Amino acid sequence: MLYQQYRVSELTLKKELYERRIKIYGVFESYFNEIMQGGGQIKPDRVARFYSESIESEFLFNSQVVNKVKELCDKGIKLSYLYNRICSFNSSQENIQPKERACISEEHLELLRWFDQQAKETRALLKDQISIQKQRF
Repeated sequence: MLYQQYRVSELTLKKELYERRIKIYGVFESYFNEIMQGGGQIKPDRVARFYSESIESEFLFNSQVVNKVKELCDKGIKLSYLYNRICSFNSSQENIQPKERACISEEHLELLRWFDQQAKETRALLKDQISIQKQRF
């Protein structure tokens, strides 16, 4: 009887951890989707929202995931800055050098490719840690 109670408690905890972790997975997916569907157009407040929605990951995942959150926020801010620079080139009457415009556009494109790759890598990282079979407390 005592063992059965232990097993029920253990399974309940696994279920609760799974539900909390899968919620964080959704936060990552939403962030990646918005970046990719928007062509790299992201606002700093969206990056801040990603951070605040994923802050619980610190208690649910290992340090790799926690570090990934910080890296995705830092790169998200950079992506936002580059996108705004590109928009300012297109709307201003300033005499912008074509070489400078090309460098910033290329940097933005490379960062967008980086996010695409990170989406795949992060899915694999989270999937491994979310799996109920592999769950550790």
